[in-house]
Amino acid sequence: MGVTNIYIIVEGGSEIPFFDGSAKIWVDALQKVGIKEQPHLYPICELPTGRWTFGRGPIAPYIVTCENKEGEGLTIEMQLEYPKEKYTDSYVYRHPGGYTTEIAGARTFTFLEWLPELMKYGLIKGGNLNTAIVLHEGRVATIEEIEEFIGLKIDSIPPNYGQIMPHEPARHKILDFMGDLALLPYGFIGHITLHATGHKQHHKFLREIANNIGYV
Repeated sequence: MGVTNIYIIVEGGSEIPFFDGSAKIWVDALQKVGIKEQPHLYPICELPTGRWTFGRGPIAPYIVTCENKEGEGLTIEMQLEYPKEKYTDSYVYRHPGGYTTEIAGARTFTFLEWLPELMKYGLIKGGNLNTAIVLHEGRVATIEEIEEFIGLKIDSIPPNYGQIMPHEPARHKILDFMGDLALLPYGFIGHITLHATGHKQHHKFLREIANNIGYV
């Protein structure tokens, strides 16, 4: 949202609340309280051109950066690929643009096959069918499939169950990346393609570009 000077107090717990699985509540709060323009200049850097590959194999995650052919601004292309789960998705976002309508409201997702392990280790206590998309075999899982897989009856089914926007998983991954990128005190321009990446790969990439622009 272009906010570079803010102080947020989180009370009542040791971690950020899950809310609805997206960034929408944060956007709504910022819009409600208002945003002030300040005279201070915020440094803008061009992404270093290159390719970063993480791991090996036919679907090793990678990040590619180049000059933005669309002009100034930052273009983010997210390509999801989960071969075992038979799921692919992609989305291209041009920033600054429609962050509040295109990206902020995209909720997190998981796969039906992952649920038992996640539940076993207590990793999705804040998750439910209102806050996350459950995928299975390249599509949104049905309520019956979820019930059969976890062995529990789902009593409350949200009216908007499923994806609330096209390419929601890929958009949510862009949301994740933008949050990671915001850890550095710079705005960026350029084009970046992210293939099968997550927070772990994003943070390695951030360290690389931080060294490149002399910020440690």
